[in-house]
Amino acid sequence: MKEIYLEKAYITTVVDPENLQRTPTQHPQPIPSIDLTMTLNKFSGYIEHGSIEEIQQINGLKRSDSSKKTKDSSTLSNIWIPRSQSVGLAITFLLLWGVAFSVLPGDLTHPDSALLRFCFLFIGAYIAGELTMACDLSEMVGAFFFGVLYANLGLADFRGYTKLEGFLGDMTVVGILLCAGQGTEYEALKMQGRFIVQLAVFPSIVEVSIVATMSHYLLELPWLWGVLLGLLVTAISPNVIVTMMRRLAELKMGTEKGLRTIMINTTALNDIIVIYLFVLVTGVLFSTDDLTTLIIQGPIGMAIGLCYGCFCGLMLQHVPSFKALYSNGLRFTMVAAAGTLAIVGSRTIGYPSAGNVGCISTAFVASALWKRRADFATSEVSLYTGLFWKFWKIVSFALVGKEVRLELLQDEVALYGLVILLVAAVFRLLFSFLSTLGSNLDWREKLYVTVSGLPKSMVPAAFGPMVLRMCQARNNAEEMQLAHTMMVVCAVDILLTLPLSALLMFKLAPAWIKKDRRA
Repeated sequence: MKEIYLEKAYITTVVDPENLQRTPTQHPQPIPSIDLTMTLNKFSGYIEHGSIEEIQQINGLKRSDSSKKTKDSSTLSNIWIPRSQSVGLAITFLLLWGVAFSVLPGDLTHPDSALLRFCFLFIGAYIAGELTMACDLSEMVGAFFFGVLYANLGLADFRGYTKLEGFLGDMTVVGILLCAGQGTEYEALKMQGRFIVQLAVFPSIVEVSIVATMSHYLLELPWLWGVLLGLLVTAISPNVIVTMMRRLAELKMGTEKGLRTIMINTTALNDIIVIYLFVLVTGVLFSTDDLTTLIIQGPIGMAIGLCYGCFCGLMLQHVPSFKALYSNGLRFTMVAAAGTLAIVGSRTIGYPSAGNVGCISTAFVASALWKRRADFATSEVSLYTGLFWKFWKIVSFALVGKEVRLELLQDEVALYGLVILLVAAVFRLLFSFLSTLGSNLDWREKLYVTVSGLPKSMVPAAFGPMVLRMCQARNNAEEMQLAHTMMVVCAVDILLTLPLSALLMFKLAPAWIKKDRRA
């Protein structure tokens, strides 16, 4: 149990008959206070489950006949409180399904319908995540492997709901970028900006070069296709990083040196660059547009997204008013809506690179300006964002697992792909660690940041099938074979890096990262 340091509180103004008889030269004796309100408020940051009994013992107020009941009650509370949210979500789903069954056509609410299979995927992933958490493992691993199992049992047939599936994927990106923007500290960003750029760029250049070269000679991929494969497998998985960032925030770790800011902004910048280059390379391979147009489209889109994010962030300082009754809930709703519009609207206007930039800059600008207010400590926006991500992270890992087809791993390409990925991962780790040299992190924190560049899931899971669909649309057998090879390597990459890196980051965080002194 955590040690508690309490100062004694005294009352020196108690009036009693004996004190009235005292001569003026006598000083009143201090009386230990039994009113601990001020003391407990002052040291509320030190109070955890069970520490109330220690405070009572310090002040001589603990009653032996109630200690056992209090301890039992505290144990039951520790078990029930985190599980109560899961029970609440399960009851909510049953209620919503009952409403849908009552008002919607039967083909939509039948247990074998594609819509219900979606729900079962996410419910099963949530239960699997809870089970792995009970085994002191990360819920990311359980949700991911349930998605893999669900798909390979033939249950992930969502024909007719491809737009819904795409929208769910977009919402997971919104959740990731909202957490990233709100979790970024402006001062830490200024202090660690150089290292963020180094971590986002240099290790990926090395990894893409190695993957492109080895795949050209081992898998006989053309050079441009090898670069495309390298871009797919070098993108850091934001859902893993954001999940770990929120865990570090709960443990009150990684704030003072800007560790969380480094991790999340490295991931965001890395993915923005990788996606832009991916669009550029696929445009060269499959598009008939002018190359100059493809090159300038990305920077223009990023500029549009940045302007949009700054405008929305500034607007959220005044709308709604901070004195409004429901200002916190309305601010979160507006941030989420602005981020969603940035993601889906950017594709409509033909500048998809504006989406990610617009979403994360909206959250960052709004949050940075909110934090300058004296009453920011009372804001509940971050709590709403945490609840939002608590749901969408399960959706994210389930959808990633759904894209892994185990039959692809029976090909000998999988073995060559494993060799390529292992060699590339070693060089990535080396150059990631070198990129942290000169920062204010100690060696354990540098190693943790290095490991945070390993998880790969969302980009290969989302963009790998996109390349295959492009080849199928062109009906080119040679290109479809190349795309199939890429899909095999992407499947190996996801299965290798996501669970391994998630477990490493989950287990190493308490040992390698120091608690904040303000915690």
